[in-house]
Amino acid sequence: MAARRGDTALAVRRLAAAPGATDGEFLLYQARIAALLGEREEAITKLSTALRRGVYDFHWMQHESRFDFAAIASDPRYRRLMGLPAVSP
Repeated sequence: MAARRGDTALAVRRLAAAPGATDGEFLLYQARIAALLGEREEAITKLSTALRRGVYDFHWMQHESRFDFAAIASDPRYRRLMGLPAVSP
């Protein structure tokens, strides 16, 4: 993924040109890029929408994308969406 290598501009361009902008998988990739960019609110919103629309093979995707979501992993909304237990204070 270009965003992981630091080329978020390329990642955004590739996603913009990709078909299926309303698919859950596409929105999940957008959420991952937003999280990598530190855009917490956008990442949570896109992740929530992606999950409502459906993500094929979600359990595999959840494992694959966990590093991309590291910056928001302690957010209670993210944890609820991903079915993770709350973080103790």
